[in-house]
Order: sequence, then C-alpha cells, then structure tokens
Amino acid sequence: MEIIGKLGRRVKKLRKQLGITQEKLAEKAGLSINFIGLFERGKNAPSLKTLQKIASALGVRIEELFRFEKKESSDGKAKALRKLVYYLKDKDIEDIKFVSDLIYRFFERREENVSK
Repeated sequence: MEIIGKLGRRVKKLRKQLGITQEKLAEKAGLSINFIGLFERGKNAPSLKTLQKIASALGVRIEELFRFEKKESSDGKAKALRKLVYYLKDKDIEDIKFVSDLIYRFFERREENVSK
C-alpha cells in the first residue's frame, strides 16, 4: 500500500529531524524497535491507536504524519518549532515558563542592541 510507505517515510523524516533513533522512538511510543523499523520501510500497517502513539512520541499532532508534500521538508522554521515542542512537551510548567522567559529576554535584548 502506497499510503503505508508514505507514512513510514514521513515518520522516519520527523524522527531524524528530532535527532532521535528508532530505538528512542519505539521506547517513547511504547512499541517495539522491530515494529518501528518495519513501519518506516512501509512493511507494517499501524492501527490508528498506534499512529497516535507515534505522533505523540514525536511531539506532533496525528495529522502532521499525513503531510507528504515536499515543500514542507525544506521549511526550517517548522522543523525548529517541532523540535522545540518535542523537547518541552514532557517538562513541568516551571521549566516551560523558565524557557519561555529566557526566549523573551533573548529577543528583548536583541531588539535593544539593534536599535542602538
């Protein structure tokens, strides 16, 4: 099935953008590494529940797995934002607020330097 191949390639691409291994993805999704490997090669058809586990482990909404267009792959901003969400999604609220405040201060200081 062509759609399974596309889904598998999309998951592989998202996984690699995050810099994580098949083993790490399998662990975070509660799946076997063998399943992830076969799925990425288009040899395994996951259930909707399994797709949701994979999407959650990648830090994306399930519909993101179905975005196959080539243009998106070159979108560095979307990639960077996905990575940021991935790293923050399991953190507690205090850590998230700290990072948010840090980002705010970074851009505030940057603006001050530009206007000088």
